Amino acid sequence: MDSSISFCGLSLKNPLIAGSCDYTRSIAQFRRVVDSGVAAISMKSVTDVESLQRASITKFLCLNEEGELWKYGQPIGGFYSRGGAMLSEREWKRIGREELHIADEQGVLLIGNICASTLESWIHLAGMMEETGLKILELNLGNPHYAASQKPMGARIAQSEEILAEVVEAVAKTVSIPIIAKVSPQVSDIVQVARIAQKAGASAVTISHRFQGLIVDIDQQVFLSSALFGYGGSWMLPIALGYVAKVSRALPIAICGSGGVSKWSDVLQLLMAGATTVQVTTALMLKGMDLVPEILNKMERFCIEHGFRQWNELIGSALKKEGTLDRIPEDACASTQDRSFCLKCSNKPCMGACYFDAIQLKEDQSVEISAKDCTACGLCIQMCPFPGALAIAKC
Repeated sequence: MDSSISFCGLSLKNPLIAGSCDYTRSIAQFRRVVDSGVAAISMKSVTDVESLQRASITKFLCLNEEGELWKYGQPIGGFYSRGGAMLSEREWKRIGREELHIADEQGVLLIGNICASTLESWIHLAGMMEETGLKILELNLGNPHYAASQKPMGARIAQSEEILAEVVEAVAKTVSIPIIAKVSPQVSDIVQVARIAQKAGASAVTISHRFQGLIVDIDQQVFLSSALFGYGGSWMLPIALGYVAKVSRALPIAICGSGGVSKWSDVLQLLMAGATTVQVTTALMLKGMDLVPEILNKMERFCIEHGFRQWNELIGSALKKEGTLDRIPEDACASTQDRSFCLKCSNKPCMGACYFDAIQLKEDQSVEISAKDCTACGLCIQMCPFPGALAIAKC
């Protein structure tokens, strides 16, 4: 199977990118990521804001699916982070060249990442990274931790059409390498944001960064975080999929999908929604680098079983069929397929779930669904504890 992907004119060995995170802070940690099998790594953001360079601002808070504090081995529900601290120019120079050399040796694309507060700093840092030998840059235009700066940065840039265009255009005129605009999900129109970035010179967009959020300890009646955290997790995947699909339909721009990815099927979904590449970040932090070969192996097995010969065939494949689930035929309705299951069911949750009064209880304790009243919404089928008892079909 051909696993290579073309992204912004560059060839990647697969569509998986390790998103910008603290695992690029040290050479030892960086080697682990390179050896995992990812095709590219987005470096930790470099910033000119001193308060965002302090390691003391870093705090991570993980939640399980019940919204309680997560412990290793549990499913990941949500992930809050404040920081971690970004790199100064001096720190980046200390490790940047060595990490580039390590990545090149293993055929891994290294992506420079910038989150500056002034136009002059955007231009300076971008030029410095190109001179170092980086082949592509990601502009962190969606960072949710922008409160530490009094100047527009992070999500404030993505939320301002004028500033967004100014920053992207300035960097695009400074460097000759491709630019990825990583944007905030907290915008009114994600397509318009991507359109402005593309018009200003971006070759791709990363959709998207995390939201801002808080969590309350109800016993102590205090916030577990002292400020608004960046908040992501598996719950964010449907939102990311919706954004990716919208931009993919509207614009001819490469998309790096990001948000809520924790397993191989999440990566496939983002590719099928129109992403060319997919970033994995939080899941790598919490599950470890063994997650990468697991994702790639299961994706390849899926492709072989479903007749895909290369990753490119997956990109946007769901868009061709989008909307089929929403267009329910008017002559469709739910019906009882096996009444014997109804006799075993004492609670009849399907009846309480039908808000159209289409389900009635018969004398033999089975249910009857009125074709006239049923809207084929499907909720009764999901409420039924017996698979196969109910189904939607032509009335």
